[in-house]
Amino acid sequence: NTYDSPGYKDFDLSFEKYFTFPWFFGEKMKVEGKGEVINLFNRSNLGGVDGSMTNSTFGKSTSQLPARSMQFHLRASF
Repeated sequence: NTYDSPGYKDFDLSFEKYFTFPWFFGEKMKVEGKGEVINLFNRSNLGGVDGSMTNSTFGKSTSQLPARSMQFHLRASF
C-alpha cells in the first residue's frame, strides 16, 4: 500500500559581492550585496499521489510545490 511520488529536483543558487567606497576622513564604507535563487530552473515539483481508491483523482498528483523564488540583500557598514 505504498505509492511512488513524482521525482523532486531542485537547483539553488547563491551569490555575493563586496564593494568598498571612500567615506569621510579616510575611512571606507563596505557594501555587501547578496542574492539567492531557489529552484533556479523553475522545474515543477509535484506533491504526493492521492492514495484513496474512492476518489476520482486516485493515483494522480493534485498539488505542486512552490515555484522559483528570489531573495536579495544589501548591507552597508561604515
